[in-house]
Amino acid sequence: MEIKLIFPYCSSKILDEIKAVEDGLEDNKSPQELVKSFGMACPLPGSFQSSLISINTAKNYPDAIRETILCGGDSCTRANFIGACLGAKFGIQGIPKEWLAQVDGIQDIIEKSIKVFVK
Repeated sequence: MEIKLIFPYCSSKILDEIKAVEDGLEDNKSPQELVKSFGMACPLPGSFQSSLISINTAKNYPDAIRETILCGGDSCTRANFIGACLGAKFGIQGIPKEWLAQVDGIQDIIEKSIKVFVK
């Protein structure tokens, strides 16, 4: 499906950035090659495009986070962004319990998050 139909209100520049990621994946380029080509530093659009690689190809939460870290460069920005997106995609059950156990106050965070969505 044409990307403009999926995201009708996106600017053409953003659509071009998304298309470049799709084209790279269709060309079977590795995530490392694509991240390097889009830019390894924080600035946009490179960090956005590099994040989309893991979001588009993720089979599960932990592997996607590991993959973006192994791509190098500004992996903390990408991991924050894809963590939120993949958390929505896979749910909290997709995040390894041992990872959650490392977060100070995780029970309180979960309870407050639930309250936001129950209202």
